[in-house]
Amino acid sequence: PAVDAYLEIARKHGLDPVHMALAWCVTRPFMCSAIFGATTLSQLEHILKASEVTLSQECLEDISRAHKAHPLPY
Repeated sequence: PAVDAYLEIARKHGLDPVHMALAWCVTRPFMCSAIFGATTLSQLEHILKASEVTLSQECLEDISRAHKAHPLPY
């Protein structure tokens, strides 16, 4: 499934999957916001660390390949 592919990419690049997903959102020219949920302060602090992540070109290419392999993951 798509989730496994993205988790493997995050592992390969030493990234937290949440941080990878949000960092990817920042790279999209069409995306003006990302909606996420946090019910505790520790969850929010964890999510906000994504702002410190920059994805490598190799990681972006891996994500693109996963998206092509799983275009409609839902």
